[in-house]
Amino acid sequence: ATLAEGVDPDGASYYCYYDGSGDCLSTCLEEDGYTVTTGIDSMETTGYDYCYISLAPAPHEEPIYAFYFADEQNVNRFVDSNFRDENDEVAGSWAYADGSEPSTDELAYAAGEVPEGYSLYTLVFEDGDGAPVEGVIANVCDDSTCTPMTSDADGMISFVYPSFAYHIQVIKVPEGYSYDTTQESYLDEAGGETLFTLEAE
Repeated sequence: ATLAEGVDPDGASYYCYYDGSGDCLSTCLEEDGYTVTTGIDSMETTGYDYCYISLAPAPHEEPIYAFYFADEQNVNRFVDSNFRDENDEVAGSWAYADGSEPSTDELAYAAGEVPEGYSLYTLVFEDGDGAPVEGVIANVCDDSTCTPMTSDADGMISFVYPSFAYHIQVIKVPEGYSYDTTQESYLDEAGGETLFTLEAE
């Protein structure tokens, strides 16, 4: 990123949807601008067909969003899911910046479809009254790596991964809540829903 004239890098900030990270852009200064690194979600890995980085020029100002896609199939899936008319017909399309058309209209996979050898996992984060908690960051770990994910406005983290009994580590909860982060949870290899209850402070 580069900043427009008059924008204060200590007031400008970024947020990365992929892992919930964020900070002032001044922490990302390099020789020719400000560099933020993200992973890219896909339906085949996390169950999301996109990720984004938002850039806010100042506190409480409307951010600018940059969306990232792993491949054409995931862009097609995003358009198919988000651009429909009142008759539920796809009402959107996309092309490359140079005007060239996509090479395929194939979707990453259809809504609700889980590829063979994969399972759908859903982590649900609620308070004691059953209200969803947004902004919980949890690590999803196999035997070699961990991937941080963040709960959405419905208090959910959903992902489609190769079938495995994943180890879940809650590593951060939003302000106003508490959770014993030393607890360990393991998911059913076959997938399904797992509930986590946070305490409101």
